[in-house]
Amino acid sequence: MSDQTTTAFPEERHAHATAGDAANGPWPMPAVTQRKPTTSHPENEQSAEQAEQPMQLGSGRPLIHFDRVSKKFELNRQQSRSYLDLLAKIFRRPRSREYFWPLREVSFTIGQGVTVGIIGENGSGKSTLLKLVSRILEPTSGTLAIEGRVSALLELGAGFHPELTGRENIYLHASLLGLQRSQVNQVLDLITKFADLGPFIDTPVKHYSSG
Repeated sequence: MSDQTTTAFPEERHAHATAGDAANGPWPMPAVTQRKPTTSHPENEQSAEQAEQPMQLGSGRPLIHFDRVSKKFELNRQQSRSYLDLLAKIFRRPRSREYFWPLREVSFTIGQGVTVGIIGENGSGKSTLLKLVSRILEPTSGTLAIEGRVSALLELGAGFHPELTGRENIYLHASLLGLQRSQVNQVLDLITKFADLGPFIDTPVKHYSSG
């Protein structure tokens, strides 16, 4: 599963955390639980490890809060592609369903002014957690609260139009964020310098190096 980044607040302090790590904070926080991904049958779906160690990140105003959040996906789910598939599905003996839980009983709070790195093995739930923060996915159980606007980059090149130039993509994304062209022009040189594009700012993105 590829590394991903979700930005919800300015960078002032930096912290790197995995499930089970904890940083001291000024307020009591719910505990964090993260089980290794497992498959399960309906009879043991409800089993989950109890809270072990609290995770509290940052002393600023809480922006992201997870309270016993879990997410499951059904394994080997196939859609009917034809009438024959549908008939076979109707008359076939039902199979017991199996589920994959990338996240189970996860609780944490992240305050304003903290940058958090999510580190873990493939399949450990990094992408699922970020998609929950971005509201691309909804949790199976538990509650989450996000304050403010989330801007997400979920994969390399996501959100860029390959036929447009770097400059045109900047204007496009700025407009989606509600910025005027005049506002973008004021910081365009800084953006170009930060991206180290130089003269390639007017080259179509499809010709850029993937690095």
